[in-house]
Amino acid sequence: MRFLNRILQGLLFIVVLSQNGFAQTCPSITALAGTGTSTTICSGQCANLTATLIPVNSTTSYSVQSIPFAPFASTGGTALAPIDDIWSNAINIGFNFCYYGNSFNQLIVGSNGEISFNTALAGGFNNWNITSVLPNLIDLPGNTICGVFKDIDLSAGGVARTYTTGVAPCRKFVAYWDNVPLWNCGTVLNSFQIVLNEGTNYVDVYIETTTPCGTGGNADRGLVGIQNALGTTVAAPAGRNVLTNWTATNEAWRFVPTGTPNYTVNWAGPTGAAGTGTAVTVCPTATGNYTATMVVAACGAGATTNYTSAVTVSVTPTPTLTASSSATSICSGSTATLTATGGTTYTWMPGSLSGSSVTVSPSTTTTYTVSSNNNGCIGTRTVVLTVNANPTLTAVSNPTVLCGTGTATLTSTGASTYTWN
Repeated sequence: MRFLNRILQGLLFIVVLSQNGFAQTCPSITALAGTGTSTTICSGQCANLTATLIPVNSTTSYSVQSIPFAPFASTGGTALAPIDDIWSNAINIGFNFCYYGNSFNQLIVGSNGEISFNTALAGGFNNWNITSVLPNLIDLPGNTICGVFKDIDLSAGGVARTYTTGVAPCRKFVAYWDNVPLWNCGTVLNSFQIVLNEGTNYVDVYIETTTPCGTGGNADRGLVGIQNALGTTVAAPAGRNVLTNWTATNEAWRFVPTGTPNYTVNWAGPTGAAGTGTAVTVCPTATGNYTATMVVAACGAGATTNYTSAVTVSVTPTPTLTASSSATSICSGSTATLTATGGTTYTWMPGSLSGSSVTVSPSTTTTYTVSSNNNGCIGTRTVVLTVNANPTLTAVSNPTVLCGTGTATLTSTGASTYTWN
């Protein structure tokens, strides 16, 4: 008989450290002001703030993606008994883990390369036969993760162990099978891991090596994938949920929840709430910090978890200028003095004249613009100087010749007022 109904008691627990980084599997939020953690605007302008996320979505559905091969340590942990075809006793995950819409804090590990949240099977027979691809409730219970489900014989060598590592809210549950032989095929060894990620509820599968026995039939089959409790839904990598034999080395897959978002994003600034969502626009009058908070609903019972990131929006004052002219209008050929205050440096256009006071003599009516630059923030004012054309006069005498004490009439045209000398 190929199975036992009970697991041997007496397990060894060894604390181990993970050799894998947590950055890609933990919920996180990164606030950006422009393309960095800070931005500078001029007074009167607005800044666009964005947030990039490693989000938390509900686990009603999953996508599958290839990821870099970066397994956790295959040392230490609590060992499964070296017995063929058994489920472990119920094992505490160490945190709440959501899977296909339900929350679990315990699971069981099968000697044939699976974990299941169906703890009612704890200590019982772990099927070795592979007759159908996933979803498959004939060979496997519901709520099961295969990675890799094969006809393994732990009694012939190798180890299968579990441990929880990391710090809340970003812990990992690791189940690994190291150098385990196939049934009646002791020279073909397989090593792989299943990792559950707290917070994001990602399921990672790391396959260091898996090889078929080469004898045909069940010994050459292996399945990678996840299925729900009813055995109606499956997520599996291409070419890994098949009954034909396959080989893999240093391969890794991630099952990512793709249900509705299980989080909200809120922004707060120096004066209070500043908006919601992954993009907001703020128009501050003074330099201040803005914090983006991703509020993640608990997996099962428990409080929400907040993840925060802050940016700085610096406000540079724009010069407030005043500008005037010594005269609002001048005659052609005359001059006027233009004066500005409120800045540090001044440029007058047209003419590219510099200084707080400049003298101009335009030939026609001209609008002058003065600007002052304060670290890229430019203030402007305009002055209109009207230029009046000089009169073109004509003068005649009638008569042009006088005798004795006679009189003559002098007449002039071309102006509005006249003074004779």
